[in-house]
Amino acid sequence: MKQLLEEEEARKVVQVLGVHKAKELLLLCHSDRLPVLSTVFHAQKGEHFRLTPAFWQQLITCIYGKLLLPSSPITETTGATFQKRLSVGCPQLDAFFRGGFSIGQGQIYEFCGEAGVGKTQWMLQLSIVSQLKAKDGGLDSKVIYICTTSRFPSSRLQQLIAAFVQKYPYLNANRVASDIIVETVTSMEQLQLVVDSRLAYLLSRTNAKVVIIDSIARLFRASSSTSGEDGLSSMYPTPRSRLLYRLGIALKKTAYKYETLLLVTNEMTGQPAVFPDIHSIVQTPCLGKAWKHNVNHRFYLRKLATWCGSNLPDEMLSSRRQGRELQVAFSTEYDSGSRVMFQIRWDGIGHWAIG
Repeated sequence: MKQLLEEEEARKVVQVLGVHKAKELLLLCHSDRLPVLSTVFHAQKGEHFRLTPAFWQQLITCIYGKLLLPSSPITETTGATFQKRLSVGCPQLDAFFRGGFSIGQGQIYEFCGEAGVGKTQWMLQLSIVSQLKAKDGGLDSKVIYICTTSRFPSSRLQQLIAAFVQKYPYLNANRVASDIIVETVTSMEQLQLVVDSRLAYLLSRTNAKVVIIDSIARLFRASSSTSGEDGLSSMYPTPRSRLLYRLGIALKKTAYKYETLLLVTNEMTGQPAVFPDIHSIVQTPCLGKAWKHNVNHRFYLRKLATWCGSNLPDEMLSSRRQGRELQVAFSTEYDSGSRVMFQIRWDGIGHWAIG
């Protein structure tokens, strides 16, 4: 019912404003949207037109066509069309993600966390798993890896490749490495160029089914301010906010057209907590609402705290320090707030249980 209500509201926005004005609405900041929406709904909706990610997903769908098809669970009794999914490479984690990540839905999967929590480790492992055969949870396809640092983690990648080749002998180490097409970008302008033109060129010629951006926030940190959660002015849309909206829409259109999976990493930034804990700092994902509305599935990664002063053996304390947690912040498919523990080993990411 909630999804139908949001779809109905999105359709009304397009009907009242028209397609062109509705596109402009996507580029406005929060405070500028409210008067427009109040006019559309004759100021009678009150709190009912919530600016939820699902509402903006429905609005973008109404404007640009069925770019963001809802990913409904596949059941044996419905006879629905088989939906491709990319495995994580671990049975327990695959069970948490209901078989893996959906392919070809034009949706963005975002992994957020502080430095060193394992975001890039997830991206590297998924880059290799995507090249496995379908019977092993892969897509038998190449990967486009957009790296925003000057140094791609090739040493760690080679270590993971060696581990997967040992487990899946049909893989060729050199072939796996060469089928990860690395595009290095160091500025927002370069990222725009890659997304607007080069990405479609690569997808059409390589048949890649996975696109990774690691990390989306790094290129925008220089222009961040301290004006709120999203680092943007609360009164006027900025060029940075417009760029983020356009970037998200362009990525989704391309992903849907070429039936690819979009994986993005994001970093965390500290923001002052609200009353009464005004002196504490809360960690929130970078880029704020300007980017958040583009994301369909957001996951928080965090390290688990160690037990200080515990009498546990050294080996158990060491294992505890290696433990990490993934939490669903919001998603159109997974239950918000659900969690799963994982650890990073020499041979990749796997499930972690307290022992």
